[in-house]
Amino acid sequence: MGYAMKRIATACLLLALLLPLGGCGDSPEDTSSQSAIEDSRVVDEDNQTSPDLPDEVAYICENKDGEEVIELLADFSAEPLLLRIEDSTFKLDRVESASGSRYETDGIVFWIKGSEAMLTMRGSDFHCSTATD
Repeated sequence: MGYAMKRIATACLLLALLLPLGGCGDSPEDTSSQSAIEDSRVVDEDNQTSPDLPDEVAYICENKDGEEVIELLADFSAEPLLLRIEDSTFKLDRVESASGSRYETDGIVFWIKGSEAMLTMRGSDFHCSTATD
């Protein structure tokens, strides 16, 4: 076999080995499904967002000294999030968060990650756990 034939045979062999690898990489379509998995809320077939939590979750929140305790009920059944604290109900809009779910309204921030949450209200920070923990 001549030199030119060996080069053609080698090129064909390399091409045959490398072509199947083209379908193994991440494509732009893969990133949309990945972001849906990372999001703590999922979209059902009707394009309605629903949390991967029950519709209502009770939390017990304490400030860092443990001197003030707040019991609240978070209603995830619709947007905006409804927080029932004492005799008041607050509507919090979902905002972008690098991790977990974050909701805000004037003077109130409620950030959830798993069964833990942080509440900022009246200038104080509270660590919250689900009431069933």
